[in-house]
Amino acid sequence: MTTRKIPKEQWSPYFNSLSHRAHAEHPHVTVTVQSEETGVEPVAEHAPLQAIFYEEKGSEGGSLDIEVGDDVTGDRLVQRLNAQIIWVEEGARGEPLALDIEGVDPSSCATVKTIVRFD
Repeated sequence: MTTRKIPKEQWSPYFNSLSHRAHAEHPHVTVTVQSEETGVEPVAEHAPLQAIFYEEKGSEGGSLDIEVGDDVTGDRLVQRLNAQIIWVEEGARGEPLALDIEGVDPSSCATVKTIVRFD
């Protein structure tokens, strides 16, 4: 198991690849958000990962969207933040086990850490 920082110039291709794998493999994730204002908050537990997108340009430039939920029930959630640093914990074969995303919540401007654990 290794942990590495993903360089910002690799965010878009990394998350595009991860999203394609999510559609093929249907992984489940647990998402928590940590901030000084609210402490640790669970956002989603053992939810299907739909996609993670990094928007490089445009009005949403710099935002990272984590989309989880179920297509059948329509119960979907998008967690958005302005990412600044992204770490990935990887297994022996290079598969992601967890993402540690440091950034800013665009709605509250609070510094947050979003953790995505692959179940």
